Amino acid sequence: MTTRRLERLQRTAGLGLRVKLPRMIPSLILALAFVALSVRSRSGTAKNKMLRLPERLQWTAEIGLHVKAPTMFCRFVLALAFAASVVNASPLSPGQVEVVDGDTIRIAGETFRLVGFDAPETYRARCASERELGNRATFRLRQLVAVGGLDLERVVCACRIGTEGTPRCNYGRSCGVLRARGQDVGALLIAEGLARTYVCGRTSCPPRDPWCPLLGEEPTSSGAK
Repeated sequence: MTTRRLERLQRTAGLGLRVKLPRMIPSLILALAFVALSVRSRSGTAKNKMLRLPERLQWTAEIGLHVKAPTMFCRFVLALAFAASVVNASPLSPGQVEVVDGDTIRIAGETFRLVGFDAPETYRARCASERELGNRATFRLRQLVAVGGLDLERVVCACRIGTEGTPRCNYGRSCGVLRARGQDVGALLIAEGLARTYVCGRTSCPPRDPWCPLLGEEPTSSGAK
């Protein structure tokens, strides 16, 4: 076979290949789409029966991973949150905690407003009944502190960004949750009728309802918390 004939055959073969490839691409795409749809439309039991063992094992592993991944992620986030709260909680001895009133304590010169509850005023009570109940709440909080097993968890105050630690935020006080033997002291005071639930938002707190009307007495002076 001469050299020219070989070159002609090669050109013909190359031309035929170039012509057939574009025509084959749409068919190939349709075939792949059909295979993907057929595989996707199979349910769990039917799919396991139709697929071969290696494919079944791979499919089962993928499904198990998809199902377990969100659960594992949620558990991981909860574990991180728990670890952060544990790290942020500082164990204290009773001698380190000075009780200012029913919802305020002082530790090493730093004043903390305990969050999640509101106790009656003592120094700025608006009526005698509020002062009396405030004194009872203060006394009870001192009892809880004296028992020991204390942990203080520092939390972010519900103030505008950049104001925490200044007089514009919570009168310059820090915020925290005090637990005695694992129990929130605020929840204990609420259960005993010495305080009430008081929950703030992210950057502000709702107005405080006066205690005196609740106690059946008209306020005689203004107070602040």
